[in-house]
Amino acid sequence: IYTGEDTLSLHDALPISRHVSVAWLAHYWSVHPNTVYRDINKRALRAFRLPGGAFRVKLSDAMRYGRPNE
Repeated sequence: IYTGEDTLSLHDALPISRHVSVAWLAHYWSVHPNTVYRDINKRALRAFRLPGGAFRVKLSDAMRYGRPNE
């Protein structure tokens, strides 16, 4: 639905997938990827590892967690 405004909402910035990469999340939060990995390793942010070794974070968990401190 076009509202007549040319602004993006938070919803527009979110990916279609229900899971996001560490790189995407770091970019979205404007933090270094190591900050996201740190919180995953501390088990403060839930994530799962893909067979190739990359992590994915459930989008709802990331939004509930909020932007981490660097």
